[in-house]
Amino acid sequence: MAAVQTRSADTLLSYRVDTDPDPLTVSTPTSAPPSTLIFTVTAETADVACNSITFRIPIGAGENDLAELSGPDGVDAVPVGEGASNWSAPTKTLENNGAVLAVQLKPKMAPITLPKGKQITLRVAGFTVNRVEGEVRIGLTEVTTSGTKPITLDPVFKLPPGFYLRNLTPTPLLVENGATVDLTWQSGGGDNRTKYTMFWDRESETVSGESWTSPPLHQTTGFMLQALVTTSGGKPLTHTLTTTVTVAPQDLTTRDLTVNCTLDIGNGPGTATTNLGFSTSTGENGTRHLPSAMTDGDPNTYWWSADQPKANDWVRVDLGSERDITRVRFLFGIETGQYRLPACDLEYSTDGNAWSKYTSIPNGQETYEGTTSRKARYLRLKMTAEQTWRIAIRSFDIATLPRGAVITPSRADFNTPVTIVGDLVVKGKVRFEDDVTVAKEHSLTTGDITVHSDHTLKANWINATDGTKSITVRDNVAVDTDKTLTAGGGLTVTRGYGLRTAQIGGLQENEAVTIKSPLTAEKEFEVRGNLLAKGHATITEPTKVLRVRELRGPVKQSGETQDPPIDFSNGTIKVGKIDGLISGKIENKGTWSAPYVNYKVKADGIFVGENDSGRKVYVTLKDAGGNEVIKVKLEAWEEISLPVKGGWTVYRDVEGGVSANFKVRLFTFGQ
Repeated sequence: MAAVQTRSADTLLSYRVDTDPDPLTVSTPTSAPPSTLIFTVTAETADVACNSITFRIPIGAGENDLAELSGPDGVDAVPVGEGASNWSAPTKTLENNGAVLAVQLKPKMAPITLPKGKQITLRVAGFTVNRVEGEVRIGLTEVTTSGTKPITLDPVFKLPPGFYLRNLTPTPLLVENGATVDLTWQSGGGDNRTKYTMFWDRESETVSGESWTSPPLHQTTGFMLQALVTTSGGKPLTHTLTTTVTVAPQDLTTRDLTVNCTLDIGNGPGTATTNLGFSTSTGENGTRHLPSAMTDGDPNTYWWSADQPKANDWVRVDLGSERDITRVRFLFGIETGQYRLPACDLEYSTDGNAWSKYTSIPNGQETYEGTTSRKARYLRLKMTAEQTWRIAIRSFDIATLPRGAVITPSRADFNTPVTIVGDLVVKGKVRFEDDVTVAKEHSLTTGDITVHSDHTLKANWINATDGTKSITVRDNVAVDTDKTLTAGGGLTVTRGYGLRTAQIGGLQENEAVTIKSPLTAEKEFEVRGNLLAKGHATITEPTKVLRVRELRGPVKQSGETQDPPIDFSNGTIKVGKIDGLISGKIENKGTWSAPYVNYKVKADGIFVGENDSGRKVYVTLKDAGGNEVIKVKLEAWEEISLPVKGGWTVYRDVEGGVSANFKVRLFTFGQ
């Protein structure tokens, strides 16, 4: 039967109109089948003390009239269903000079209280639809102890003789991403004025016959088949059927994506389906109450069933693959407390066929939340009792152990292999549990980066010799031991507010870059903190280290030589203030207190100086032949670091020829 649901803020009761046949069709000179209107009155939100309800049906031969009647006696009106014995036989009168049939439903003892969730049904039969296609708007007057409320119900359509449209069926009901689905239906009657259109997503297509194949589906999709007949007066008459096809896993297709809360990739909320259909009524924002509203993360939207639930009806969520479930949370009904569920069981399954019970949920609950440890792909609510009003669910939330990626405004967690084909900027921490690849010519800018579980971070600055971009790390960096960090486009570790750590190789210290694994910096490698190098480092471009904590290479350290060596032969290393022990050969730890003092360099190394005076200091390096290699002027309080070769001489002079403190450290790679 066709159903027209009217829910008005002006009335205390809700009203549903069904017709038999479905839909109503006009009579012909040779065919005038009897027709029936079924009015269902429900107290959905609260107990209602009712005095009477009067339905006013337009009578006549016009397009807005239902039937031609010579009088009310030929019409049969009777209350049916639970509690019908408490209501009197309806009165039937003609009003407005015979243009309206008024049918009044009245309790035997007024007022009668219709309890919340209960309903009374009125059947009006024994009439034949007139011969003119059109729409009929039935009025009613609701009289309760709270007052009198007149409203007009949504229209009932009169379609061409013999018209029918029924049984819209998708095959299969669940498809893989990229698959198509075949939809079939049954239709007939009408004439060449009838146009059939299939609607899905934001698309539509004119269809003919009784079957249609969808395009490839990448998201769970709702379909609506509409039959449209235009009357001779130009008025459209419609009859629709709806169905939903589940796609798993789904695609997310978007142009610009702005996430103000959390973007969950691979840990998605799942796809909701039900055998109860969904309401085609629209909410305040114009959206239909689709099953997807249960899993959209918005408690202000809700799925609203098309039918009242019976035992064994179900609502389920498909997570797309087997997951480790840790928590479930439901919000039942709408915000005003209406449309909550009957008693039901929460069940889980790995294949969608064999189900196991997790718990029972009593009827009328507003929320349910529980922790669990279950491995499943499907969760469902299976009704264990029937209910005389429809149901709504605002949230069907399933928490699982993390996988894929979770991105919030402050951090990003990647739990499976990730390939980034464009620039990625995360204003917070990034944690990787698997391999990460950033395509060439792109960069990764973020806060903390942590790579776990014996996986390798491969960005353009790693294993990308042609990379020109760099990664800027504004907080801590961690790469597990035995992993290789190759800075193709350059790596900059900066110190923001407070102490920061750049950790490579598993050892973490404040204000330190720690290298346990091989490091190749093909561009400038800049560390604005301490450097602790314990492995093989190859620097092919100038490298700035403003604070050196420890360099261990082919130098004598406690009588032993570290291997592999630190190799700065193809580039330069600029070392600033020494802040701690230098492990290697150190020459002349004192201070220069007289002008024109020079020192002979015994082996290749790094000359490090600091001007502690308030005067300018000049440092000159000359090679073994006495040729000047470089001359540097240090302003007051400045630092210096210069590469030196064995046999060179370091000269120092103070402006004005006076004494000045100038601290000297000489680190050599040689003997």
